Amino acid sequence: MGVLNTQKKENSLKASADVELLSLFLPQQTANDLIAEYQSIYGLVMRTSSMELAHVKGIGKAKVQKINCIREILNRLHSEK
Repeated sequence: MGVLNTQKKENSLKASADVELLSLFLPQQTANDLIAEYQSIYGLVMRTSSMELAHVKGIGKAKVQKINCIREILNRLHSEK
């Protein structure tokens, strides 16, 4: 049963829109605004600086750090291709 639940959760995440995923750790309205401005999570993560993010309402230091971690993970995954 545990494996099936994990698979369902993974499939649910894959089917989620960018704004839904982003709103898991940002306020809903902030996620909506950012996706509207940057068109995707990738655009948000890869085309913004920490300084830009720090000035967005709803994003504090901890959330900027999370986005920086996502950026670093993407960079590392990309460099291993």
